[in-house]
Amino acid sequence: MIIQTSTPQQIISLDQEKKKGNVLIWFYATWCGHCIDMEGEWEKLSNNSPKGLKLAKIESSNMDNYKKSPGEEELRGFPTLRLYSKGELIKEYDGERSYQGIYDFANDYLKKHNNVTKNNLLMVKARRGNNINKKLVNKIISNKKKTKNKKTKNKKTKTKKTKKTKKKKSIPKKKRKQAGGHAKHGYKVEI
Repeated sequence: MIIQTSTPQQIISLDQEKKKGNVLIWFYATWCGHCIDMEGEWEKLSNNSPKGLKLAKIESSNMDNYKKSPGEEELRGFPTLRLYSKGELIKEYDGERSYQGIYDFANDYLKKHNNVTKNNLLMVKARRGNNINKKLVNKIISNKKKTKNKKTKNKKTKTKKTKKTKKKKSIPKKKRKQAGGHAKHGYKVEI
């Protein structure tokens, strides 16, 4: 989804969008050569952006209307890409100015931080006779048990594969003292 930022009111409303979810903002200047070169890559990204990411771009002349997030520093130059999540600046992009580089940057973050798995689901059982929730809870519990069993089996097979080391026969301390240390210098000493 692309957030329009051509008017001051739209730029002000961008702050609300930053608080709601994940937003990638491109700060650019019309007079900047690198920004002009990057325009095509940004268009590719706006046509095919990662799921769950909103895009916005702010021109340098509209920076007066932009509200910075807490702890956000001033821009050092153009073009600048910054990723925000729930109102906070996550990271400033410092990779290649290509569609694939920007896409991978945003997608990697989304994969790491937007995972919904059976381990972090909250199930609420509404009624005593609600069979759908009961079946779902039982399915999740059985899947957890299966994954635990697989992990313990993997640990057992790893321990079986390790070689057993032979114990070296140690010389009792009394006999070692009698040998005197000549044995370590190459002399044959019988004990």
